[in-house]
Amino acid sequence: MGYAVITRYHGPTNYRGSRVIGTGPAAHMPEPGQSRTMRATVSWDYGAGNPGTGPYAGWGDADANHRRAADAVAAKLRADGWNVTLAPEDHGATLPDDSGRVFVLRYGSDR
Repeated sequence: MGYAVITRYHGPTNYRGSRVIGTGPAAHMPEPGQSRTMRATVSWDYGAGNPGTGPYAGWGDADANHRRAADAVAAKLRADGWNVTLAPEDHGATLPDDSGRVFVLRYGSDR
C-alpha cells in the first residue's frame, strides 16, 4: 500500500489570502475521533518557480506552489519519524477533476 500527498488551491482569487493546502497520511495511528490525515498550508508565492535560482526555478507559479505544499507535508512526516521523500522533479499529477495535484511519497533514502 502506498501513500500520497494531495494538494489543492484554496482562494480567494486575489493576491491576499491565497494558499495551497497539502493533505497526507497521519503520522501515527489516530485515536478514535481524531484525524487520519496530516495537513500543511503554504501561502501562495507569486515568485516561486520563476526563472532564477532555488529548488523550483523555472517551474511556474502553480507547479512550484503545489510542490511547496507537498514538501511541507513531507517535512512534517519526517519530523514525526517517517523516512519519506518526494521525487526531486515531481510536479504533481493533476487529479481527474482538475481540483488539485497528487504527489507520491517515496520511502527510504534516495540512494
